[in-house]
Amino acid sequence: MKELPDFIASELNLIKIPVSRIARLLLAPSWDEDQTTAFGTYVQNVYTGIERILQYLLREKGENIPKSPMWHYDLLKTSYAYGLVPQGTQPAIENLMKYRHRHVHGYGHMLDELKLRELAAPISDVFELFDKHITNLYKISS
Repeated sequence: MKELPDFIASELNLIKIPVSRIARLLLAPSWDEDQTTAFGTYVQNVYTGIERILQYLLREKGENIPKSPMWHYDLLKTSYAYGLVPQGTQPAIENLMKYRHRHVHGYGHMLDELKLRELAAPISDVFELFDKHITNLYKISS
């Protein structure tokens, strides 16, 4: 069995932190403004971690996604072509990508709690599938 690279193992472990905080905050009946802002950052952190892993894996395959206005979309599209994203998770991951853009280029105090809850509802399941999928890719490639 091929060993999971340290970078990927570390990223997967780091992503687990915002995933657990998202799960905890989803249990709260409502949030104050600071919790909403923090929640939005956790959601963005999950996507950013997934994106870093995909970039690493594509570089391993000799793929370079040039920076452009569409590079985040191109990264996902190329990752799908290589089978790096588990089936059925693409819509949720694409929603996270779109949110990442809004979060990075917007203001945290303008986030809508209800929309964030809807966006984040599948995160725990999606990340669990992604984690298992990436780990299995290394088991298979030995």
